[in-house]
Amino acid sequence: MAAHFKKRQTGVSTSLAAVLTAQAGQRAVAALGYGLPEGVPHLPWRALLGGWRPPPGRRCRIWHARRAEELAFGVLLRDLLRQPWKLVCTVEVEGMDHPLFRALERRLDALVVTVPAGLARARHPRALLIPHGVDTSAFRPAPDREGQWRALGLPGRHGILNVARIRPQKGQDVLVEAACRVLPRHPEAALVFAGLITEDNQAFAEGLRRRLAAAGLLERTVFLGHVPAAMIAALYRGALLYVQCARSEGFGLTPLEAMASGTAVVSTRVGAAADLVREGETGHLCPPDDPEAMAELLEARLSDLPGTLAMGRRAREEAVAHHGIEREASALLALYDELLTPGAAS
Repeated sequence: MAAHFKKRQTGVSTSLAAVLTAQAGQRAVAALGYGLPEGVPHLPWRALLGGWRPPPGRRCRIWHARRAEELAFGVLLRDLLRQPWKLVCTVEVEGMDHPLFRALERRLDALVVTVPAGLARARHPRALLIPHGVDTSAFRPAPDREGQWRALGLPGRHGILNVARIRPQKGQDVLVEAACRVLPRHPEAALVFAGLITEDNQAFAEGLRRRLAAAGLLERTVFLGHVPAAMIAALYRGALLYVQCARSEGFGLTPLEAMASGTAVVSTRVGAAADLVREGETGHLCPPDDPEAMAELLEARLSDLPGTLAMGRRAREEAVAHHGIEREASALLALYDELLTPGAAS
């Protein structure tokens, strides 16, 4: 049972949906909660009424949480209601200091981290590294990248794309500042942001628009707001360059989605980016909060279009060879099987 209590679509939602889809048919897996796409195996809340009865041939079930409140619910089911569950939690580095997670960490049967730094910070004796993967069939290159961009009705010929909620932590102000330094020299380049702007971040978004207007770039910039998953995949296929500009990330799945789509990546050195992007081969890395360094990388990529396209091709090869969703799904199934084996240690 994969818990998903967040109603808003997030990177966790995307990863969970991909994993469950890849696992379906191999084991009896399903989500419980809200906000996941249609087609993902899903159970109603009333299914918990059968939680005291393990499936045939098993002594317990797996409760897999990805947030502290989901872990707390699993603890309630097992330790207070005495339902037979084994508790697993996948946690990003940023979530490891959450007070509720730290209070409950030792109650887990297994802890999954997604980046090597998580192993060093884990306090649980059974911590495993299982990086996120990507569905390389859903995220794939377009035969004609510029044609794909035109078909989307977006400005320019060469798209610079960012996929993230518009807010300071995601660093769009750094990308805007870098673009204002570079794009005046590249009139065929356009800047596209795909991400929700919540009411509390309207002032931040307006500040981005004012800076772009002052640089004469507002007509070459599009804020799409919340975009459905299928549209996100189409944006990656059409963009020349994907930019992750966050100040911090737990993992950061979007660079990997872009790589699988054959798109070169410029990313701040946060989350898993340093483990995903091969410097100068599949993209570039730069420090967070450094618009000058980001501007230099944007200039390099826009000034060498054949080299940027070649980077995207290598990025696709890297994603298919090493980061397919099947790896993550299989590693989690192996962990479940181990925990469900009679005599498995808690």
